[in-house]
Amino acid sequence: TWAWLKMGTIKKETEDLIFAAQEQALQTNAIKAKIQKSTDNPNCRLCNDKVETVSHLICECNKIAQTNNRTRHNRVAKLIHWSLCKKYDLSVSEKSWKHKVEKVVENNKVKILWDFHL
Repeated sequence: TWAWLKMGTIKKETEDLIFAAQEQALQTNAIKAKIQKSTDNPNCRLCNDKVETVSHLICECNKIAQTNNRTRHNRVAKLIHWSLCKKYDLSVSEKSWKHKVEKVVENNKVKILWDFHL
């Protein structure tokens, strides 16, 4: 939804950045090479394997995937873990950001595993 925009709680610069990313109009090497002609190399400045686009940086770049994507994934997974613990009456912090994830938590209703290969 557009509720976040209508509320007017973010800075204009942040709003501009979000819309530029959505429109694939950030200052990537692909934009610099193909549109601005300010560089000859459109490849990613981090991995240098593929053309640097917004999509590549967010979803595909191996250099970013090794750090940022895993961190982002774990933050979301931690919130899901906290919510499930709360739902099934397992011991949990009152605030989600204070939640300490354990590898295995269980009671007579559920068993929740963290970071296991199945």
